[in-house]
Amino acid sequence: MSWWKTVVPSTAVWALTLTPVLSQVSNEKALVIASNFARTCYIDMLDARLKCGGRPLRTLSSAKALLSSGRLAKGDEPGICDPSKATWVFQWRAFPEKPSVIVDGYSGKLMDADRKC
Repeated sequence: MSWWKTVVPSTAVWALTLTPVLSQVSNEKALVIASNFARTCYIDMLDARLKCGGRPLRTLSSAKALLSSGRLAKGDEPGICDPSKATWVFQWRAFPEKPSVIVDGYSGKLMDADRKC
C-alpha cells in the first residue's frame, strides 16, 4: 500500500511536466496585439529595413492582412529564450526574412525579437 502512495504522486508530477505549454492569451487576442503593432511599421526605402514606431499608418484590418496567422512557438525554436514560456509568433506575409512579431502568451505584451531575451 505504501508504494501506491509514492508512485501515484510522482507519476502525476511526471505527467504534468510532459504536457505542452498552454497560452492564457488566445490567438485572436494575440493577433489584435500584433496587428496594432504592425499598424506603425513600414519599409524604409533607403536601407530596406523594417521600421516600426510612431503614428499608426494603416487601419487595424489592413494591418491584420500583413501578418500570417499566429502559431504557438515551441521552446526549441531559435529566438525563443525560455522554452517553458508560451509565445505567439506572427510572420510578415510579404517579408518572411524580416523579424517576426512575437507576443507573450501569458501577459499579452510584445516581445523584442532582436534582443532575443
